[in-house]
Amino acid sequence: MAAMTNIPEFLPRTRRRQTYSRTVLFVAFEGMGLLDLTGSTTVFWSASLFQKQQGKLGYSLYAVSTDGGLIMTEEGIGIATAPISDFADAGIDTIVVPGAPNMEPALRDRRLVDWLRVTAPKARRTASVCAGAFLLAEAGLLHGRRAATHWSSCTLLGERYPSLKVEPDAIFVRDDPIWTSAGVSAGIDLSLAMVQDDCGHNVAMQVARELVIYMKRPGGQSQFSELLQSQTTDSPVFDELHLWQEIKVDEPGCKDAFMQDPDANLKKVQEAARKHKKAPAKGQG
Repeated sequence: MAAMTNIPEFLPRTRRRQTYSRTVLFVAFEGMGLLDLTGSTTVFWSASLFQKQQGKLGYSLYAVSTDGGLIMTEEGIGIATAPISDFADAGIDTIVVPGAPNMEPALRDRRLVDWLRVTAPKARRTASVCAGAFLLAEAGLLHGRRAATHWSSCTLLGERYPSLKVEPDAIFVRDDPIWTSAGVSAGIDLSLAMVQDDCGHNVAMQVARELVIYMKRPGGQSQFSELLQSQTTDSPVFDELHLWQEIKVDEPGCKDAFMQDPDANLKKVQEAARKHKKAPAKGQG
């Protein structure tokens, strides 16, 4: 059976330590979200390549868990990890904690929570992705701090840990030395911001281009997109209009120009919508 199973190992469990690099630990636990971990990992990995090409400090990336070994994500993909004890005497630069659809088992893992409580203050910074903020809060790391998490968990996080201030609209929140992000892909924004803080704007731009991602969604940008909300109900024929809206809405003078003659401009939009409605969607007869 084992020979028939192909489980990708995104992060090698063992490798030679690179003392000239910043050590980044990605904390793995059963049932965590795959993209919460791998999205952030890929940003740091890409930044490290660009840094090393220039002969500068890169990152050494490790996935760790309480006992090491293979950790299964919620999606059913295995992640090879090293035991946290391997890094007892290591100089840790950054700790990244992913989230999970169900955080309760991780929150009941006292060894993991206690390790975070003791180790995080020794690291230069600690970050969470999505519901990983619950683990940071359980370890006492968010006491009196501002924090972000997935929009669906904001109320619960605030109720369960009243000593912290949840910022429900934030993509990510920096409250040094703790960084927290909203759901899933927001961890990529968070990691890109940390890379920029470490390596500068040019490297962050190179990473963004390489990974074909935005550079950058501001940390304070709302998790709730009116444009996205409209896309959930509109047909595909409006895709080009939505893209145009996203590009044009922030251009200088765009809103002022529209408001000079709002009735006429609104009629233009309505007429365009009527034409799109009559036309067949792309790919349809």
